[in-house]
Amino acid sequence: PDLVNAGALEPLDAFIDQTEAFLQETAARLEPYVTALGRTPLTLPAKLPRLTVAEAFRRFGGLDLVDQDPELAARARRAGFLSPREGDDFETAFFKVLLEKIEPGLATLGAAVLTDYPPSQAALATVRGGVAQRFEVYVGRIELSNGFEELLDEAANRARIQEALARRRALGYDVPPEDADFYAALRRGLPPCCGNALGFDRWLALLLGDPGLDAVVPFRGAPLYRRRE
Repeated sequence: PDLVNAGALEPLDAFIDQTEAFLQETAARLEPYVTALGRTPLTLPAKLPRLTVAEAFRRFGGLDLVDQDPELAARARRAGFLSPREGDDFETAFFKVLLEKIEPGLATLGAAVLTDYPPSQAALATVRGGVAQRFEVYVGRIELSNGFEELLDEAANRARIQEALARRRALGYDVPPEDADFYAALRRGLPPCCGNALGFDRWLALLLGDPGLDAVVPFRGAPLYRRRE
């Protein structure tokens, strides 16, 4: 916070630093326990590499990223990608490229932070300087956290949410109700802030070297469904 107030760092940069410090600290503290289990502790880079989404698309996919480009799928296919299909809209092609080449590329770095998402992928993050103030932390190929500089304007949040719900409706998916309490909280006002959805269960599984989440789920209830015999 002192760095932010002094103007040395942008708020989201400081928040990424805070997230990275949490990961480094928890990895260091759990290392003796992981070793005692006879497992190899997870080693993070001393400083997580940071790439913008546009940089990652160029570096790992050989593609210049233009937001809402209707030709992204066609350009990706010409570049040798297998998953995009003719007729894929921008968002579909974007995520296919991300899964096919960008995430495997990030995995070669051990861990990395992906920043500066295109505005169409802002979700509920602030857009400034032509990019969404959003970041994701990857460890290997695991997306570990998804952070935003939060969008505080009620009308802007409402518009984005309604647009997303309209897309779900057009695709025939279930459409959840809008959250009136969320809108009311925005009307009351929030200070500038950042938020981060960090998958604690994923992180613990990675630290313990477990291939899935079964070993780190603290509570188990009745199964949600039973297979018919």
